[in-house]
Amino acid sequence: MNNRMALPEGFQRTFFKNVSFPLLLVLLLTLSAAAASLWLTSRQINTNVVRREQKTVRASVAHHLHELAVQQYSITAWPPLYAQLIRPRLDENVGGWLFTVFHHQQVYLLNARRQGIYAAIDGRSVSPQVLVPLLPQAARLIDAASRRPENAPLAARDNHVSLTPTRRLVPRGFAVFARIAGQPAVIAVSPVRPPAGGTGPVFYLLSVVPLDAAFINDLSNRHLLNPLSFSDNPPSRRETALTLVDPQGQTVSTLRWRSQHPGAEVLRAIWPVIPPLAILLFGVIAWMMRAIWQSARRQHQTLIALQASEAQALHVAYHDVLTGLPNRAMLDDRLAQALAYTSRQSDCIALLALDLDRFKQVNDSLGHHGGDALIKAVATRLCDLVREGDMVARTGGDEFLILLRDVKAREAVRALGLRIIDAVKQPFALGGRDIFDRGQHWRRAGPGGCY
Repeated sequence: MNNRMALPEGFQRTFFKNVSFPLLLVLLLTLSAAAASLWLTSRQINTNVVRREQKTVRASVAHHLHELAVQQYSITAWPPLYAQLIRPRLDENVGGWLFTVFHHQQVYLLNARRQGIYAAIDGRSVSPQVLVPLLPQAARLIDAASRRPENAPLAARDNHVSLTPTRRLVPRGFAVFARIAGQPAVIAVSPVRPPAGGTGPVFYLLSVVPLDAAFINDLSNRHLLNPLSFSDNPPSRRETALTLVDPQGQTVSTLRWRSQHPGAEVLRAIWPVIPPLAILLFGVIAWMMRAIWQSARRQHQTLIALQASEAQALHVAYHDVLTGLPNRAMLDDRLAQALAYTSRQSDCIALLALDLDRFKQVNDSLGHHGGDALIKAVATRLCDLVREGDMVARTGGDEFLILLRDVKAREAVRALGLRIIDAVKQPFALGGRDIFDRGQHWRRAGPGGCY
């Protein structure tokens, strides 16, 4: 039973090569592809969020420039302001009004000779001499304002910004970034012209709005960003930066912040699930391999059983069930082969027939078991008398045929026949009794004239 259950040599190696290894390879490739997809998706999500935040911050800062220019225009286009400027005594509420309404921390008014005639800081009037340090930085902006046509459209349209590929904001028009007292700020200039149809000198309104903590906090809260800050140092790898430059292309400051990374957060949320999932997949693959292994073993055992059944059926088809000797079918096949061989080689064969006398009496007296025992005993004695290569076949109830090949002389056949009769005449001990029988035989020779 154990031999029948044993697997053939190399079966386990073949199973691993054709089943286990491909399944494990598919599992590893699947897990690797899933991990790579998650990582790439997370990275792409983070990249998109960073770009969106950069775009939001650019647009917000550009809008700040645009808004500052529009606020100035709303004042400079107001006719009573020009009437106040040409009076000997200037109304000092301009700076307080711009600070209260628009939060312009520094407000200056310049005459046509670009001399300060009014100054206010945080809504309070101060000496116009504080404007002197700002004039070199505001000179280009004042020149641009002086060249602005009188019938130019709303200043808001002229105060847009263009975004360069280097992620810098370069303003065009009357609002620029500048570094004042070591801090980033926005300087805006608008001309104050006479009312339509009037004549007179041109004045200039100059505002300075620092980009302070209030500005970056408002920017961060409005767009739900992580805290922003200005810095002159290069940003770290995990930070996103936006560089502000003045009209000369000089860096004013760098606005930087730590971008949100929802992709990384998703990975951190999914990561605890990945090891149990991988273990589950390995368990499923192991269960599948075990099921396939057991199925392969059962199929192999079934194949062995079928082969054994086929061999047994073939044996039954060509052998006598009682004695195990060849039957008539096998004898006919071997006889045909022997005749074909002898016809080519000019050799002789001989066929001896033997039947038992009074076999019916044995069956009647001892029963079928006794008769079967006698047949087996006779078959044993006959097999002991023939040569290797000869055949003893049982062709009937008490009939035997003996096929002799490579017969050299007739006397050898006759001598074998006599030995067979003598052997059969010897008593058989069956059921506690000695049974005597007298066999009869005849012989026939094949080609070659041996008979």
